[in-house]
Amino acid sequence: MRYWFPAGLCVWALMAGACASTQPEPAVPPPPLTEAERAAEIEKQWQGTWSGEGVQKNGLTTWTVWLTIDGDNYTIKYPSIPCEGTLALLSPPGETRELTETITSGACTSDGTVKLRLDGFRMLYEWYAAGSDERGATAILTQ
Repeated sequence: MRYWFPAGLCVWALMAGACASTQPEPAVPPPPLTEAERAAEIEKQWQGTWSGEGVQKNGLTTWTVWLTIDGDNYTIKYPSIPCEGTLALLSPPGETRELTETITSGACTSDGTVKLRLDGFRMLYEWYAAGSDERGATAILTQ
C-alpha cells in the first residue's frame, strides 16, 4: 500500500524545517585572544606549587625543590637540605623568568639567580651562583 501526500504538504514541511538536513552547523572558532588575555592565560600556567629533584652540576648531589608561585609572590624551599627563601623577578614576567634568590633560613648559598621556563606541563629550573654565568644546578619541576 502506498501513501500519497499532497505537494503543498511537502512544501509546508520544508518551510517549517521538517525536511531540513540533520547535519550540525559547523563550529565557529572563538575570536583570537587579546594580548592581555594571552598574558593572563600564560600567567595561570605558572601559578601553584611545583616540585622536583635538583641536581648539582657534579651530578652526584641531589636535593628536593618546592617552588610556590602565588600571584607575584615566589617562595622556594629545599626541604632535604633544609633551607628556604624568596625569589624576586629581575625582568617583567614572560614565558621565561629570571629571578634573584634570597635564602631566608637554612644553610643554602644565598644570592643566587634562578631561571625558570615552562616546557609543556613541566618547569625547567636552573640555578646560578651570584655573578656567575655557569649553571650550578638544574631541576625538572611538576605540579
